[in-house]
Amino acid sequence: MKNFLKTATILLIIFSWLPSVQNASASVCWEDPSYSGYNQRTKITINHTKVSGSSALVNFPILISLTNNDLKTIANGGKVANSNGYDIIFTDSNGTTKFDHEIEKYNGSTGQFIGWVKIPSLSPSTDKVIYMYYGNSSISTSQENKTAVWDSNYKGVWHMHNASSPIRDSTVNGYNGAAFGTISFNAAGKINSATRYNSTQSHGDDAHLNLGRSLDISGLPFTISAWVNPDNFNYFHTIFAKRDSYSPNDMRFDLIIDEGIYANPGSILLQSGFNFDGGAELASNYILPAGQWTYVTVVPQVGSTNLYINGQFQENIGNFWLGTDNNAESFVGKTPDGLGPDQYAGDIDELRISSVARSADWIKTEYNNQSNPSGFANVGVEESCVATGNIMISATLDSQPWPSSGTSAINYSLSGPSGNISNSSVPLTYEDVIADESYTLTYFSGGPAGAIINPISPISPASSQFLPSGTSILFNLNFISGSNLCPLTPQSGRTIVSFEPYQVIGSPDYAPHTTGPYSFGPPLAIGKYDVTLVSYDSHTGPGGSGSQNQPNEKYYLKLLNQSNNLITSTNSTADIPNDQDFITTVVNTGLQMSSKVYNIETWHSAYIDNSDYNSLYPICAAFDESFNYSLSNSGTSNVTKTSSDAFTQNTITKTLTSGTTESVTLSLSGVPATGVSYTITHNPGDPANPCNPADCQSVINFTVTPSTPVGTHPITVTGSPLDKQTSFDLVVSGDPLIVSCSASPLTVLLGETVTLNANVSGGTPPYIYSWNGTDIPTNPSPDTNPFGISYNTVGQKSVSVTVTDSSSPPFQIACPVITVRANIDPQYKEF
Repeated sequence: MKNFLKTATILLIIFSWLPSVQNASASVCWEDPSYSGYNQRTKITINHTKVSGSSALVNFPILISLTNNDLKTIANGGKVANSNGYDIIFTDSNGTTKFDHEIEKYNGSTGQFIGWVKIPSLSPSTDKVIYMYYGNSSISTSQENKTAVWDSNYKGVWHMHNASSPIRDSTVNGYNGAAFGTISFNAAGKINSATRYNSTQSHGDDAHLNLGRSLDISGLPFTISAWVNPDNFNYFHTIFAKRDSYSPNDMRFDLIIDEGIYANPGSILLQSGFNFDGGAELASNYILPAGQWTYVTVVPQVGSTNLYINGQFQENIGNFWLGTDNNAESFVGKTPDGLGPDQYAGDIDELRISSVARSADWIKTEYNNQSNPSGFANVGVEESCVATGNIMISATLDSQPWPSSGTSAINYSLSGPSGNISNSSVPLTYEDVIADESYTLTYFSGGPAGAIINPISPISPASSQFLPSGTSILFNLNFISGSNLCPLTPQSGRTIVSFEPYQVIGSPDYAPHTTGPYSFGPPLAIGKYDVTLVSYDSHTGPGGSGSQNQPNEKYYLKLLNQSNNLITSTNSTADIPNDQDFITTVVNTGLQMSSKVYNIETWHSAYIDNSDYNSLYPICAAFDESFNYSLSNSGTSNVTKTSSDAFTQNTITKTLTSGTTESVTLSLSGVPATGVSYTITHNPGDPANPCNPADCQSVINFTVTPSTPVGTHPITVTGSPLDKQTSFDLVVSGDPLIVSCSASPLTVLLGETVTLNANVSGGTPPYIYSWNGTDIPTNPSPDTNPFGISYNTVGQKSVSVTVTDSSSPPFQIACPVITVRANIDPQYKEF
């Protein structure tokens, strides 16, 4: 939680809002490791029953030999980070004290590890727990302390594992052995590899290791041990010798396997000169087996020479005597003098010489350890300490925190070593996620209303980042207002083209070097334009992208007609300064478009001068009309069509809004196809009628013939250049309707018919009639002319008629009042 508090503080300072927190599932680390960054460890328990004696062995080097899939390198499916095993260390049970260790062999492909670890105190009564740590990706150099594994009493330790000469001495003394004769390296050894001596007779091919003259075992006691595997006992086989000749003073020490002269074939023979010269020749009763590995240890001391075989005391073979030549040569595999080289045939592994008498318990424990490493030290199950860190996800809108408070949903995925761990909201802090791994944020959808993710730099500082242990990293989603990155704003007389989707272009050596075509809709009109271009290139450090100097980040446009043929090209943009990302350049003023522009292509400027250029993003372009004006009209033009031509007019006014006065030619559309003609007086396109100074009026005179259709005709006037427009209506009316109505007879009896007649003149036939009045049917009203009606009630009857045509408003008129009387039979008389 303390890591999150740091994170929250940072967010409060930078973003002024508190993020929500999600705890990702990760294993809890072991307590208090002093060596951070190690993600795995394995418990190793040393079996106290394999430690000989009644008291602890001090600074005892133990062999750790195992093959484990977890010890493969990460590249091979394991957990070790360094290909040389450098990130492998050993500590005490608390993980606080690092032990000295030496790696004899590490194979990252198989997970094989062979090494030596110095244990400060090895108890024979209590199991010893140590830990093997690994999986630290920050380690690139060896963490070994090879020479410190071997205490100062060790005069030399030769593991015999080298692949070639010399055979390295692991102690601080550095008595490395130069190889002579036929020695096979990497022979199968007891512990790892061994050296094999291929002699076939006493005076063979001189196969031996020369350790030099500095190795000093001039005083008693000392201890010498080795794993030996002799081929046979056909002659004397020298394991180790320090001597210059056979004289007593020169003879220091000779450890030989007897051929049967002094004792039995296979006896261990120690020589210090010849006995007839006062030297000592000590032979064991023990007989060494041929063709198998045996751990031989000899401890010469005052009054006795103890022989140990496979860790067990075998016998005291007598009183040893040393000569005085400290500078005698030291050989492995033969004696140094020519009298009897006594060359060894077979294998030798793990030769050690100490300047003290190692105890029987020490020797026994060495054998227990080296003969059965897995029985000596039990390797437990791997424990994972997943190093953790925090990942913060935030969003900004136009570089300001979004949302301003609370959280909002965004559809993204945060993927890492455990797959997708995201819950798709911002701001959010993922606590305790697995560290020392890489994470990738991918945006899908969502964000501020009306905004888009920055298409060039959607996520900062990068979409994939490495999370170091104990730290926090930030992924920020960059949103921008509007639909694109273009900083140019709409205004009168401006056409903007965005080069979306944005693509990087480079010089001819890099593809692509052009993008497009991008379409105008509608096409850019003929005229003169000031052209502005916007370019982008992210500069992450001084001198350009990636902290590199990037000169000549420029581009230009090719302007194309409807057939994608070139009309003209713009000039190039300016170079993007190294401390900026965006640059806006006015590349042309008054660039003439001789025909309409339908499409644009962006081109890298290297195609202009073939110079050294670097890549960039074309963003957008603005075409501002260099000469701009507006058109207006005098309003609706009305004309009444008669039997002869009629006339009307409209006045068009051009008003200059920018630039200098230029000629403007007017054209009309929407004029009726038949019956109407027109002329334009004082048209600025006419050189004889220039338009000065800034205002100009042109009069359109319409001639309307009798054949002109009656009605409203929308007229559009277009000015060239720039296709400016204004509209008005030409209203053509016919002769007005004149309607009268008559009724006959005006007085009728019940049942008699009255004839109504509408007399029409003017207007435009055909006429449509509608009769209305007392006792006249409706829905529908009668529509014939003349119209007859008989009444079945007496009284006065009112009637009206409505006449319409195709060109005039409806005309309604009242007819004369009709009187209806009852019938009276004349044969009846009054009384």
